[in-house]
Amino acid sequence: MVRELAQAILGTSETREDSASSCFLATRGFAAAKKRIINKLLAVLILLLALCSDIPAASRRCYSGARNSKGRIARSSSARYQFRKAHPCPSTGKTTGPCRGYVIDHRKALKRGGADHSSNMQWQTKEAARAKDRWE
Repeated sequence: MVRELAQAILGTSETREDSASSCFLATRGFAAAKKRIINKLLAVLILLLALCSDIPAASRRCYSGARNSKGRIARSSSARYQFRKAHPCPSTGKTTGPCRGYVIDHRKALKRGGADHSSNMQWQTKEAARAKDRWE
């Protein structure tokens, strides 16, 4: 069986009755097949790198919308206002002023393609926000 496998990989039709030479052929065949696979994978990787290098860095991000002067995603103050108007602070019940212990958070992060709209916002405790920011 090893001999047939070696012949299939190497593409040879020679057979030898010597078991040592069969083992050598099989080892050589596996090494050659492994080398061909690695070379093909490297060629695909080089092709992907070449394709990605032509794409500007800004468009490789999930969100390529407007940015502020510091390079951060531009936020809409009107969306935050609309959210506060529709959803009062959980700790004070007011629609204006500070909301101790809570922050307004986007359900789906802006950098992941979430909308900067009141429908994508939620009240979140500061502890939960810190935990979410660690894995986002």
